[in-house]
Amino acid sequence: MTYVAKGVPPTLLVYGARDHIVEARFGRELHSRLKAVGASSILLEVPWAEHAFDLIPGLSYRITLPYVERFLAAHLQ
Repeated sequence: MTYVAKGVPPTLLVYGARDHIVEARFGRELHSRLKAVGASSILLEVPWAEHAFDLIPGLSYRITLPYVERFLAAHLQ
């Protein structure tokens, strides 16, 4: 939150909706602050996912992978 500014790089925020370590509400707050200053931000909240849900490929992994691929393709050209 400290470094939120218009000039920050595009940001993809991926949170597990059931994360008990870093709650999704923090991602929503960061996303809101980024949008408020005009920064590019995408928030993806994965239903039923806990912290480190992508450690073992499964449903959550399959949900998030296309978003990550599209984000990287759009911003790393």
